[in-house]
Amino acid sequence: MGRSLRCHQVWILEERKQVAAVHSPLTVTNIDCLVGNSYIFRSTLTIPTEWSLILVGFFTLYIKYSSGSLWGTIRFVLHQLKATPKLQDDLYHQTQVVLRNTESESTFINGLIQVGWAHQGSRFKAYRRSFFLLLLAVVYGLGFGLVGALNSRLITAHDSSVLSLSKNCGWLHAGNQFNLSRLEDKDFEAANALVVMTRNNYRKSATYSRTCYGRDSENTNSTTCKTYVHTTLPYSTQRSAPCPFADKACNGTAITFDTGYLRSDEHLGINTSPENALSVRKILTCAPIAGERYTDGWLPIPAQLAATTFYDADAQWKPYAFGLSARLSGSFMIRNYTFINDDVLSKFGDQPYSLGWVTNNIDIPPELLWQMTPFSPIDDLRNKTADLQVIGITNRNVYRQPINDPWFQADNCTTDPTGMLTVTCVSSNPQAFLGCHEQYSFCKGLSADSQSCTPLTGIFPHAPADISLTTASQRTLKANLQLNPTQNAIYDLLWNILWASQLNFQLGFIGQENLIAQEYLWDGGFGFRISANLSPNHWQTEVENWMNTTLAAIQRGTAVFARPASYDLTAGTSSLQFITKPTNNEIAKLCHKVRVRNAGQTSFSVFNMALIIALGLLCIFSDLYLSRLVACVQESTGRGLHKKLEWAESSSFQLQRMAAEGRGVGPWRGKEDEVPRLEDPGQLFNLTGVSLRGRGEEGGYRGLRQRASSEEDRVGGGVFGVQRIGVGPGKGV
Repeated sequence: MGRSLRCHQVWILEERKQVAAVHSPLTVTNIDCLVGNSYIFRSTLTIPTEWSLILVGFFTLYIKYSSGSLWGTIRFVLHQLKATPKLQDDLYHQTQVVLRNTESESTFINGLIQVGWAHQGSRFKAYRRSFFLLLLAVVYGLGFGLVGALNSRLITAHDSSVLSLSKNCGWLHAGNQFNLSRLEDKDFEAANALVVMTRNNYRKSATYSRTCYGRDSENTNSTTCKTYVHTTLPYSTQRSAPCPFADKACNGTAITFDTGYLRSDEHLGINTSPENALSVRKILTCAPIAGERYTDGWLPIPAQLAATTFYDADAQWKPYAFGLSARLSGSFMIRNYTFINDDVLSKFGDQPYSLGWVTNNIDIPPELLWQMTPFSPIDDLRNKTADLQVIGITNRNVYRQPINDPWFQADNCTTDPTGMLTVTCVSSNPQAFLGCHEQYSFCKGLSADSQSCTPLTGIFPHAPADISLTTASQRTLKANLQLNPTQNAIYDLLWNILWASQLNFQLGFIGQENLIAQEYLWDGGFGFRISANLSPNHWQTEVENWMNTTLAAIQRGTAVFARPASYDLTAGTSSLQFITKPTNNEIAKLCHKVRVRNAGQTSFSVFNMALIIALGLLCIFSDLYLSRLVACVQESTGRGLHKKLEWAESSSFQLQRMAAEGRGVGPWRGKEDEVPRLEDPGQLFNLTGVSLRGRGEEGGYRGLRQRASSEEDRVGGGVFGVQRIGVGPGKGV
């Protein structure tokens, strides 16, 4: 295998209800290669969470067994290091017996404590001589106990993501579906699916943004925030940035959000090798616009306009001239008017806040103008390297104190001792405005130098080949990167995601409901029209929320491409019916290369599991064969034979043999083996008796050389199962 994505994937399909990050009739248990710096370290085994408990339990038992084997090896090494042919006291030999015959560190500790306690009068000396061994056993036991308890952390993959699989991979193409009066029923359903899915995706992105990008860091621990490979996408904030517009248009400093370069593999979960990854960057800069400098104030509506509209002849309007906009059709398209407010709706509209906006995308293809509601800004706002949004808000709320925020400004205060609020502050102007610039850049590979990146500009100069390109810059930006087929596919996917996450779409689908200021309202239906006070820089909070929602939409974009969400549009009609699968083979390959996180699945590191198994086998085999290997070396070299003999004779079976021989039981063979055997396999004996403390001193013993008769068994045959031979005058023992 090389560093490219060539890992074999093994799929085991079972009837269940969860897979990857979303619902499905199939659960996938797989071995994935999550490509990164090394396929060895990033291969993962992904299984349902309930199965993971079994796997963790297995490794807990395996580590416990392996630690016991390793302890056996340590005992052997210590025994051999201490073994000596010199004469030693009883404490030495008892310690050697403990080293030879205890199977775990706990029984070893207990044995040493018993040995030391038995040496009355010299216990301190005994424990001092055993201190190192006791300390070693305690540390070893605690260490492996901790390893066993934390083994789930050892084998669980650092990257907990899984590959998202679906047969419905793709997206909904907008097409030219929005001349609704001419649509057939089938085409209307397609348009219906597009709008419903897009709005719901934005609403879910906004919810994710509030929960996971919020200022309360504790929210990031919620299950909602464990959906994408990264909980949040990083960005930097400059709160006193220079205003990007002409001095006349600026009403204070700007705020700038810069993502830096977000990698397609690391940040967005597209599972490719680092060499094939691309990076994208987005910069959002917004500043308050001095709207009152671009209006002639309240004016009577022209008679000819009033005659063709719903306005009364004595109605007044207040137009703002930021440039000609297609939002104002027919008779309203005059004198560069962009926004028009009348004296009734501006005060008594249905909503506490109303938003309006216009968009200027640089180099937009003509056939896509219908999607963007084109706007030609005046020179004070125009920028040739950024897409422009001018956003107006109508604030109809009442405040207890003046609001000095430039976008939510409400400094027209009056006093009424009989009113619900004795002091009421409202907005002096029907609309206040923000201007926002959006810029994008794509980078090839691992670097972000000027030779491998496109310049910061609007979204359409970066458009892929399937968008009609009408300018030289559009034909060269992507071409200059010299992308390979995989990178081309990633580029096209990322461009579509960035295009769909533009600020104007967010404002159109969830603009008013996503305002943070809505959270300060007293009610949602009583009609109080009262709001808690807002900070002087609350507009920055709103822009930050837009940025967070945009980033959440980008994160969601890769996930819903691989696995589109399903919505029931009408009875028997699912939005998935209108998903268009990729026709480009390279883009189609990306369908199974998108990583997400899922609480119903657990990923384990194949490398870590293999390492634990290998180390465990090493411990087991060393315990089984190290003593034999050392014995062979000792025999062949003739060195350390006393160590070999002491290891053999201090085993519990050999000590039992010696006890039996001391009572006349024998002969024995295999005195240097693990287990000695009687020469006569049929010989019977008993090593228990009435006294081990001196009550049998008067008797001698003779081992039985034949099988005991039933009578001897019944009578007892003498102490220790040997025939009694009297040594006193006429009496046995």
